[in-house]
Amino acid sequence: MANVFDAAKYILERLGEMSTMKLQKLCYYAQAWSLVWDDVPLFDGYMVEKVFNILWYDDNHGDNNRCVCRSYLKHT
Repeated sequence: MANVFDAAKYILERLGEMSTMKLQKLCYYAQAWSLVWDDVPLFDGYMVEKVFNILWYDDNHGDNNRCVCRSYLKHT
C-alpha cells in the first residue's frame, strides 16, 4: 500500500509547486474519495483535522508558501 509521501509526490509531479496546506488538503481529499469510491484507503496514514501532520514543511513551519519538495523527497 502506498503512503502519504507517495500521494504527495504524485500530486506535486502532476500539479507543480504549491503551499503545504494545499498539498495536505489534496492528500486528504484523495484519501476521502478513495474511501467513498472503493471503500479502501488510498494510503496508510493518520488524518488530523483534514491535514497530514507529517507533510508539514520541516524547515520553516511559518511559511506555507514554500515548496515541500525537500520534505517528501527525503522520505521516498
